[in-house]
Amino acid sequence: MLALVRSEKAARRAVQRQSHDVRRARVRLAADKSTLKHLLALLYLKSGSFTYDAVIDLPDWKPNQAELRAMSAAFVKLSNQESIMERLEVSEELALDMFQDNPFKNKQIPSIAQNHNGKIVLYRIGDFIDISQGPMVGSTGIIGKATIASVHKVESNETDRLYRFQGVALPRGTRLNHFAWSILEKDARKFNDLASVTPVRESTTPAPTEVVSDEEKERSSAAN
Repeated sequence: MLALVRSEKAARRAVQRQSHDVRRARVRLAADKSTLKHLLALLYLKSGSFTYDAVIDLPDWKPNQAELRAMSAAFVKLSNQESIMERLEVSEELALDMFQDNPFKNKQIPSIAQNHNGKIVLYRIGDFIDISQGPMVGSTGIIGKATIASVHKVESNETDRLYRFQGVALPRGTRLNHFAWSILEKDARKFNDLASVTPVRESTTPAPTEVVSDEEKERSSAAN
């Protein structure tokens, strides 16, 4: 009986520790706004995920576990490259010329320019350039643990092939146990309704395998 009581107490303490870790993780995510905005034009910290909308030339794409895992690995690879994030400020005319093939950006640019003295703020990572008010971190190297958790199809008047990519990331060097991280991943899989678009359907793809950089693995091994 004494052994049973001790086991129950140990189990309660373990649950309390895990819950505390989750709360601390959410506080860190809310506090580190810039880290979560590395590829975003719009973000609500309480939503549980970062997002990026893109038109994919697939009519009804439901990424499988392997595809989500591959995207997560590409994310970690980008982080390890420590690419500089460069802020650019251009005129409305130049922005319209740069994004002339993008119907979404062409609709956004005039209203953005009107509210920012005729200027459009862009961010560049290597050859990739997109519109974002920012601010953003100075380098992808600041990003540590990261997962692309889900992809949702969203409705749009311009196209039937608009998808919302969602994920979660932590600053490099931030330690979090697997249980707490899995809760953050679960939250990131829920459809994140940031804009006026609504979900056509929610992704039912399985959770991706956790992807961690070699540097993170070395730090974890050293700590143990």
